[in-house]
Amino acid sequence: MPEVPKALLHRIQEAFLEYRYLLRVHGHERMNQRNIAPLEIREIVLSGEAIEYDAPGERGIDASVLFSGRVSSGRPLHVKVVEAQNVRSRVRHFVVTVYEPNIRAWSEDFRFRR
Repeated sequence: MPEVPKALLHRIQEAFLEYRYLLRVHGHERMNQRNIAPLEIREIVLSGEAIEYDAPGERGIDASVLFSGRVSSGRPLHVKVVEAQNVRSRVRHFVVTVYEPNIRAWSEDFRFRR
């Protein structure tokens, strides 16, 4: 996996600190289906670890980062955030999905795919 550019990570975390992000429809649906609170999403992005990075153009046109961590209750979560490039809005960061990682698909610490 390519390393997440520090500037990108900083921009994402700054946006989450300032509540300048949105949930895309899929992300919102998954959050509701999986009983994940909006503050848990924010907690993972701000205190979790960036475990995967897709550079712009690799899977579409925008850069994305997958964050992994445990919320205060101990529940492991993954949150995928996209930074949109061609947006005229003040909001450029979007949660595209959120889920509790499956031990069959991920390492025991949920940082690496099997």
